[in-house]
Amino acid sequence: MAFAQVQRGRSFLSGGIGFNTSSPKNPAPGETKQFTHFDINAKYGFMIGNSWAIGISPSYSTQMQKYAAGGTRVGTDFGIGPFVRKYFALSDKFYFHLDASYSFDQIGSYSTDVNGNKIKDPKSTSNVIAISPGASYFITDRVALQAMLGSLAYTKYNGPATNASTGFVVNFGISSITLGAALYF
Repeated sequence: MAFAQVQRGRSFLSGGIGFNTSSPKNPAPGETKQFTHFDINAKYGFMIGNSWAIGISPSYSTQMQKYAAGGTRVGTDFGIGPFVRKYFALSDKFYFHLDASYSFDQIGSYSTDVNGNKIKDPKSTSNVIAISPGASYFITDRVALQAMLGSLAYTKYNGPATNASTGFVVNFGISSITLGAALYF
């Protein structure tokens, strides 16, 4: 079943932006007195068939911690990777889709002590291979509301020798659902 919304030759663009901050009332001297996080990500896909898309997904995030005793820690994360999406038509406007993706992230951070001296940390990298289910509902021929329903992922983190790790993550549930929109052209 091929409908006009997802057909060979079309492209789509979606993305997200996030921000959060927190400040405990009475932190102890070694604890965080303020935490701020900002992230932005995009996803560009190109339909290579009537139910298949390939694309790329860049991302950026930054976070800052201010400590009660003074000093800060700032981290940034740049990521990019390809993905493949398979659409399953449930009606002419509603699709289930499954994304298989790979992401490479470069993570950098630095700290400042109570005297303002900057201490740069060694850079780290992470590699993530994930499978993520989702759904799209087309409100027009060009705009779809989307929900991503969690993920199943394998991660490999390469930091300083003492911080290298691998992991397997299963993240499904009401708290892992993200809502958004995509523009098809």
